[in-house]
Amino acid sequence: KPKDWIEANLARPYVETWNELRGQSTHPVSVESDEQKSIQHTRMFGFKTKDKEIILSELSHHVECACARARRVGLSPKRIYFFLKTSEFRYHRGEVNLDQPSTSPSVIMKAIETSFKTVYKPNILYRSSGVTLAGLGQSSQNDLFGEVVKNQKSEKVFETLDSIDKRYGTGTMMLASSVGAHKRRKMVPERHFKILYMGEVV
Repeated sequence: KPKDWIEANLARPYVETWNELRGQSTHPVSVESDEQKSIQHTRMFGFKTKDKEIILSELSHHVECACARARRVGLSPKRIYFFLKTSEFRYHRGEVNLDQPSTSPSVIMKAIETSFKTVYKPNILYRSSGVTLAGLGQSSQNDLFGEVVKNQKSEKVFETLDSIDKRYGTGTMMLASSVGAHKRRKMVPERHFKILYMGEVV
């Protein structure tokens, strides 16, 4: 269609799309910074469930995967968004603000679990879940009460787990809360040992 028809019959985004498709830049693209704004991990269950433990296990797996990606790029999130998608494709969302930026799945799962009960409804079937790490930045400086140091110790543990997974295969070591999700997706390497990380770093 000609541009006059587009402008007369369609909304502004369609006019911008028409221009872009013809090589006329509408929104300039900045190439000065490639800093990530967020990291997301989500996937459908492959089934529908009301089971709270299954849903938490899936969320735990998403947190582990997203945190591993954040560690690879050297960024830590300050805010966590998570969602549960119902069998009717409706979204139930939650948001958590961390006291200190962290890429420790243990720290993030502990924060999610405190607000999970306000998002999860036991009489509803869910089909997928996901997590987004936002407010990404460099690690924090030390604080008065030592929370940053505690987070750094926890992160060091997971950096070690990253190196073990890299050598022996994804799922060699995992959070105990993620075991169910790993087994359902058959991500645990059968030829290697499986070690569950259940403790906290002090």
